[in-house]
Amino acid sequence: MMKPQDIIDEIRDDFRVGNVSMPMFIDIWVADDNYGPYLKHRFFEDKERLVSFMFDLSLSKKIFLFDKLRKASTISVNGFDDAVVGYEFHVSKCGKRENESNITPELIEELTKVFDLDSVYPYGWLSDERFGE
Repeated sequence: MMKPQDIIDEIRDDFRVGNVSMPMFIDIWVADDNYGPYLKHRFFEDKERLVSFMFDLSLSKKIFLFDKLRKASTISVNGFDDAVVGYEFHVSKCGKRENESNITPELIEELTKVFDLDSVYPYGWLSDERFGE
């Protein structure tokens, strides 16, 4: 099972090096059972809906795959190509021997920051002056 802190660290690293394009999105692919079809859920700006959805998943599901979605023609906040435009999660039912989900409150909180331009400011890639604020 993937460790939630590893996912959090990867997301923070993307913001730290400025390899993101804003606004971002989150795709969550959910399998009803471990062998059934996937259903994709995409989140853009609705933090409350994301938090509610992830909390519901945390009761019985786990993340088994995490990936960064890039778009080559998109410029990142540090000025380079191949920016991360979103994150993708694949989720399935927890196994019988797994006691808990890897969808933690800390991970959910980190995911809500993906939608905020303010999450880029602490790293110095963007300034308020650039946006006329």
